[in-house]
Amino acid sequence: MSTEALFDPSIHQKELLQAWRTFIETGTVDSAVVPPHIASSWEKSYRKNVDPFGCICSDADDPEIFAARIFDRQYLLYLAEPFMERIYASLDPERYLVVLYDAAGYHLLRKGRIADFERISGFHLESGVCFEEERIGTCGFSLVKSMRKPVSIAGCEHYASYLHRIVGSYAPIYCPLHGNFLGALGIAGAATMPRDDTLVTVAAAAMAMEDQIRAARSRQAVVTDELMQTVIENLLIGVFFTDGGGRIAEMNRYAKDVFGLSAEDVRGRFAAEAIPSPAIRELFARVRKGREREKQKITFHTRGKNYCACAQWIGKNDGAEGGVLCQIRSANEFSHALADPADRPRLPMGSSSGTVRAREDLHGKATFDDIVGLSPRMSEIKNLVRWATRSQANVIIEGESGTGKEVFAHVIHNESARKSSPFVVINCTAIPSQLMESILFGHEKGSFTGAIQTRVGKFELAEEGRSFSMKSERCLWTCRRSFFGFWRKGPSNESVEGGPFPSTSGSLRRRTGSWRGRSGRIDFATISSTG
Repeated sequence: MSTEALFDPSIHQKELLQAWRTFIETGTVDSAVVPPHIASSWEKSYRKNVDPFGCICSDADDPEIFAARIFDRQYLLYLAEPFMERIYASLDPERYLVVLYDAAGYHLLRKGRIADFERISGFHLESGVCFEEERIGTCGFSLVKSMRKPVSIAGCEHYASYLHRIVGSYAPIYCPLHGNFLGALGIAGAATMPRDDTLVTVAAAAMAMEDQIRAARSRQAVVTDELMQTVIENLLIGVFFTDGGGRIAEMNRYAKDVFGLSAEDVRGRFAAEAIPSPAIRELFARVRKGREREKQKITFHTRGKNYCACAQWIGKNDGAEGGVLCQIRSANEFSHALADPADRPRLPMGSSSGTVRAREDLHGKATFDDIVGLSPRMSEIKNLVRWATRSQANVIIEGESGTGKEVFAHVIHNESARKSSPFVVINCTAIPSQLMESILFGHEKGSFTGAIQTRVGKFELAEEGRSFSMKSERCLWTCRRSFFGFWRKGPSNESVEGGPFPSTSGSLRRRTGSWRGRSGRIDFATISSTG
């Protein structure tokens, strides 16, 4: 049993108790007795009509809401609990609690013998109670939050009468990185005399928690930094960044190889000095001068190879915390890393001076202007495409993934006599084998189990227009008989006005010719986008 003298406000705070009673009755503060920070909080509580006698337990959070609040504050609880246990071990277990509040003033955790504390203090602690000033008036938490420093509060300094036998020391917990208020740590004594050492203890614990947050974030930042460095260094595209003054801050291995530079060649140097390509130097100067946040794109030639580059300003416009980010891709081996879908050109592989440029809204827009290239092979492909736009033939487009098969299909459609008719794109890889024939060619109601209504097939939707089937090797084989009939007669056993464009990354046949089946022959034209 503790031998410490019991705190009694009627004995130890006679003048303050009388000043509190006068204030509650009249709203007048006795400034000779009431400390200024307490008087200020009393007045705010009075103006907010806080009941100094009513029980706050009726305002407690719903148990489910409070459980969710506890779950959301797991990191704060994880940090605080070890400190709270050590602090409690140094106190009288019957008369002290160590408490933790979140930033909104809710009790998250209490360490101590709650039943003994409630018996001595006469105050029943309920989970989910909020200790904000507008709910409970002047208290340790509200003072810490408003004053932003450790504070002590004793007896009648509390606005609520049911807290008059409690003496406490409280300290704020701030995020050391962003400065936002996370909560408060406190030591509450039931009918105990005020002690200076409890304020020192709780303040030191709060500072230690902040140090732990700082250390944890620093370790996390180091790990993240190292991880990002590894990722950037091993990207299959070139990436480099200059600060606001034009000095190279980072350049990965790929970018160094493009320009034939070593780490020593770029470390701390200005881009205008270190980068040998005039086109890139001009691009950087233009983006840096205009603070261009939209990607600025160019193609350039260096060390016997063609590349595409895009650069943009990132960060603040004042230059102090901004810079230019540049990405470089080979014109022959396009990587999709760090690129938006709208920025992913389709390239004919094997063509060193040609590109197929896909616009942001490809559908209905691609024309011959979107096929750029001067090589003999590209010229041959463009002539074949021009022939296909004037032909009624069915066209098979072959090429590796990303070489521009869909662009070629759009060009053929948009430059043909049927450009005002529908153009239906079909991704065959997304269609299950058992549903492929039904989706492509449609079906009549009742034609099989589960056919509860007539379905119009994709090819019929494109009648009088054209259809483009991506990755069509699989559907050509799965639906070979239906395809054969479709290419001969069309979706409704009538003459086909609009030919399909199946595309394949395999090789069906690399020349204009025919495809023989059991039922006859289909004439087609094959366009290879791979050279």
